[in-house]
Amino acid sequence: MKRTLSTAARQRFIFSSSPNNYRQSNLRVSSNPHNYAKLSLGSRVQSADFHINFPSFPSINIDLLKLHFRHTAPISAVKRIKREETYGNLVLLTNQNPRSTIAKISRENAIKTTEKQVLEIVNDCRMKKVKYTDDKFDLAADPSHALYKSGDKTSDGEKLEYASIKRVQEFLPDSQFFINGDEHGSIGDCWFLAAMSAAADVPSLIESTCVARDEKIGVYGFVFYKDGRWISSIIDDQVFLNKRGELLFSKCKDKNETWVPLLEKAYAKANGDYESINGGWPGEALEDLSGGISTTYWSDLIENKDKLWRELRRPNTDVAFGCAHFPQKTDKTLGLVGGHAYSILRAVELDKFRLLEIRNPWGQFEWKGRWKDHGAEWTPEYLKILNYSFENDGSFFMEYDDFLKYYQAVDKCEFYRDQWRVHSHWIKWTDRAEKNPKFTVELKDLENELKIVLQQPDPRYSGKNYNKIGFNLKFKLIDTKSKMAISSPQEYYWKRATNLSITLPAGTYQIIPEPTKVRNAEWNKEPTNDDFDTLLGLRIYTGSNINLGVN
Repeated sequence: MKRTLSTAARQRFIFSSSPNNYRQSNLRVSSNPHNYAKLSLGSRVQSADFHINFPSFPSINIDLLKLHFRHTAPISAVKRIKREETYGNLVLLTNQNPRSTIAKISRENAIKTTEKQVLEIVNDCRMKKVKYTDDKFDLAADPSHALYKSGDKTSDGEKLEYASIKRVQEFLPDSQFFINGDEHGSIGDCWFLAAMSAAADVPSLIESTCVARDEKIGVYGFVFYKDGRWISSIIDDQVFLNKRGELLFSKCKDKNETWVPLLEKAYAKANGDYESINGGWPGEALEDLSGGISTTYWSDLIENKDKLWRELRRPNTDVAFGCAHFPQKTDKTLGLVGGHAYSILRAVELDKFRLLEIRNPWGQFEWKGRWKDHGAEWTPEYLKILNYSFENDGSFFMEYDDFLKYYQAVDKCEFYRDQWRVHSHWIKWTDRAEKNPKFTVELKDLENELKIVLQQPDPRYSGKNYNKIGFNLKFKLIDTKSKMAISSPQEYYWKRATNLSITLPAGTYQIIPEPTKVRNAEWNKEPTNDDFDTLLGLRIYTGSNINLGVN
């Protein structure tokens, strides 16, 4: 082990992954720069907490990033209906009054609903003396439905080759969901699995994602945060295997430990299929796991490095971090994988040094610069202070300045405070309207700490082509008395949200969405007006007494 965490329960969640599994799964990054240009341009997100120069849109290098996601394939009729229902549920919310809920209670209600559904399934299966089969995500009956958006191939025209489909206990008779101990997992995806690695270091976060299960019946109930609300994802224990009889996708180092592949399966179901979780941003996956708020910082735009360092030093009970190394080519001299997402485990100050412990979710290929394993910088005293040992498990330390030089993006996911309220509402937005809705916020306390989020529906399961056409997201906050205005950072159209953290005095404020219409050059047809119709959701997290209205 590289370090001893506070409990064995936390130790078992620190995992790594194998690039062989990654390639074998075919959930991979693309070698075509045009496929990820839409992400490399976007999400140069700047927080109001940092002093940053805003770049002009055309100046950004579009060949930076391989971490991409695409939603270009035609969606099957069944999934189209399902996704239209999901989108329709959000449309219904536009006709209701703004909602206000306590963040903790909202999650607890989703957990209770999931627990009840799982209990009903268990009782029914016991009465019938059968294992649970999820007819909405039945791998054996319809594997293509679980693997692809449509048909029997990915959007790239590739097939995800599997040899068989079995229940977990069929090929792992001694399997357990969690196993006490300090074994590390081995997982094969990148953005989502980097998020899982970061989340695993947050006390109880991974444990609380699976809220109900019966391993004998083979049913598992998970909760995820999607589009501003908690949803259930209940699955059976069928999994895809390769020709060697091993898990096709993610797996733990201890082959009998099953939480990693089952969590990934539940996440795939929540997003429609495995193809829909092919690539993305670690911060957004952390949002889905925790219900938090994610922000992407760009290292070359950070002027106040000390302030970012203080953020990285925050305790993992409040926040989790991921990062990305963009260059396409893997640099063997540096030990950094090209187009790859990593998790940040901790930031420490050691004498005059600022150090970050980073994990490659592949579980190997480590940094070879200053503070590499067995490097000259290490002393026995330093190893003891940091409770660190040299192992080829994907974890390594590097200096803060080197980190900012070689990692282009830092994803932060900030967790809400349990007693804070979430005020939310969805509106219909069209580029053709003379007057679109705007929000009014009345603040009653003398000082009000707010976290404001403006989002589009998640394209992974809403079926929207935000990678091809849509809106860059931004909003303006206006004091109705002084007319002073503050703009949020601009988030580009392949990212689903932008946010602003701010403290305001009592008063009345307007929040005016300012999305900008965008058409990607890859979009091979002339867009219609309907292509630019969308929904926009506003969420305000605060402990203050406020009223949210729409006009």
